Amino acid sequence: MIVLLNIPLILFLNINKCTAQSGFWHGNVLIPTTTEDQVGTEITKGEHEDYRLAVNGKIVSKSLIITENNWKDYVFNDNYYLIPLDKLEIFINKYKHLPDVPTTEEVNKNGVSVGEMNEILLQKVEELTLYILELNKEIDALKIGNKLINEKLNSNKF
Repeated sequence: MIVLLNIPLILFLNINKCTAQSGFWHGNVLIPTTTEDQVGTEITKGEHEDYRLAVNGKIVSKSLIITENNWKDYVFNDNYYLIPLDKLEIFINKYKHLPDVPTTEEVNKNGVSVGEMNEILLQKVEELTLYILELNKEIDALKIGNKLINEKLNSNKF
């Protein structure tokens, strides 16, 4: 959840789907209310019922703090299951996106939580790091094998 001026804020890529039972617009900014003097009071119905502010346009900011209560950092745990690359390739070819990443259709329909997406992207970066480390070990083993083969070939030349 994003906090701006002590008002929780959720950003949506497709703001046109957000409707408010009550609220007021200031230009392209909708601040949902239940009464005119309860700015930021939660809307109880609608697609994104817990939003407190909607902006139909771009937002510019010097800083943005996202507080995420369920931050997950588990990829480097010993028991983390890293999908083998051949199975990952099959998944990508079948579904046209990475596992655990929302599809285009899901994002177009529901928007995307910036905090959740950052968490997913961090997970994918950490997984890529593990794949690189695994591939580097394979490359090192191949170098040693090549060196042994070359030494054997060179010793048989004489």
